[in-house]
Amino acid sequence: MISAKERLKLVPKTPTNGLILFVGRILESDGRTEKKLVICFEPYRPLNTSLYFCDSKFHVDELRQLLDNEAPFGFIIVDGNGALYATV
Repeated sequence: MISAKERLKLVPKTPTNGLILFVGRILESDGRTEKKLVICFEPYRPLNTSLYFCDSKFHVDELRQLLDNEAPFGFIIVDGNGALYATV
């Protein structure tokens, strides 16, 4: 499994708005099989907080604060199985 340190080596320079990195494992529905999860992205607005948690959940409070007082926006995801329409 890729670690946070290994994933950060792939980022040559910190993006302008900061960097969000979630690395972990989740259990599949059978309760026995683990699936790797790595999410890395630049937020759409600057994020001036440095947090590190080794926990059983992802802490997203700082990300939610980025959306406060913002107009809602939406996205559409289409793949071979169907489509998803959502607003944030």
